[in-house]
Amino acid sequence: MKIQRIHDSLVRVTSRPLLPFILLIGAGSGFAAEPFTIICDGEATDISADGSVVVGIAAESRETWRWTEKSGRVLLGRSSGTANETDWGTPDVSDDGRVVSATILSNDSSSGTLAQWTEKGGWMTPPVNTRIPEAGQKEHQSLAWGLSGDGSTLVGQVRLSDNNTLAAYWKTDGELVRLGESGPNSRANDTNADGSVIVGWSESPNTGIWQPTVWDERGPVVLASTKAFCEATAVSPTGVIIVGQSYDESRDLRVAALWLNSDFGWVQESLGALPGTFAGYGQATALDLSDDGHIIVGFNSFNPNRSTGFIWTLEDGLVDVHEYLTDHGARTPEGFRINSVTGISDDGMYMTGFGEDTTFWPHQTRSFLINVKAFPKEKPRQKILPAGTDISNPFKTKDLE
Repeated sequence: MKIQRIHDSLVRVTSRPLLPFILLIGAGSGFAAEPFTIICDGEATDISADGSVVVGIAAESRETWRWTEKSGRVLLGRSSGTANETDWGTPDVSDDGRVVSATILSNDSSSGTLAQWTEKGGWMTPPVNTRIPEAGQKEHQSLAWGLSGDGSTLVGQVRLSDNNTLAAYWKTDGELVRLGESGPNSRANDTNADGSVIVGWSESPNTGIWQPTVWDERGPVVLASTKAFCEATAVSPTGVIIVGQSYDESRDLRVAALWLNSDFGWVQESLGALPGTFAGYGQATALDLSDDGHIIVGFNSFNPNRSTGFIWTLEDGLVDVHEYLTDHGARTPEGFRINSVTGISDDGMYMTGFGEDTTFWPHQTRSFLINVKAFPKEKPRQKILPAGTDISNPFKTKDLE
């Protein structure tokens, strides 16, 4: 499943010494029984459908990496830029874990290009200097932000020579294709299983503010005319559920949001933000979802200097990931602080993300895997509160029994 998008507020540029050998090679033979495991260095950005493959970006080299329990973390080569470049997209993985997408440096190291990696073929990139139809100029660079579940379609953006950006997609048997937008700039963040529904943001032609947007057979559709910078970040395999961020004007707060495709078009539900999130400064963003949308993960910035991951469920609504783990009898290592939960398997049994090991200075960025199946205890099933309460239930389920 897809993931996010790593926001600038979460990126910390520090020098990072090598990790202990056991962390670099991944978990040991008892891994499957551990509810919470630090799997490697770097920022995990996506997870395969069954939770067996995790991908991310290495802190020390900006290379894309691929992790499995058997292989540990394997760097895939072709750096994704320097540590100071935080807007180069995110690595993603196909449902079966065999295809990886990312932004890598071009052959001459002069710019970035979106690319597809396979174990047999290595990195494959689009034709260079593609002329985007109707844009009237060649691209300066292309950036990868998402990958379809079947691995056939990469989505992201093309940055033109005038520095404008256009949402685009690429299938490896063709050239980059412009998606179309209502404003001067746009970006595609994710696509569904077969690449038929693409989500991201497009600028308002009047204000220049990013607005969550979906591209489907109808072309670009703005999901919410927001008054603050917001985006759609992930879409379910079937393309009927979208998650991301919208703006709560009454609270002056960017909140996690969900959109359901209905007979009346896309219907928005606010998932909210964690208590203590400062109006105007804090925000919550949903980054990924289980295939049925009943579990959603993301990050919550209380203010520009403090963030955490969250888990949204039908039972409990939005919960800090640390509280979620504690409630289920799972524990994080002493001194480890989770910054974001970036990916979840289709069945919701595995989650990944990254945080900071504060036992070192400077703090170390490390990735983790949550194994719900290994929780030492299971919470009792709870009744869903009626509509209108503090727990948002867009599926209108009355109970989960």
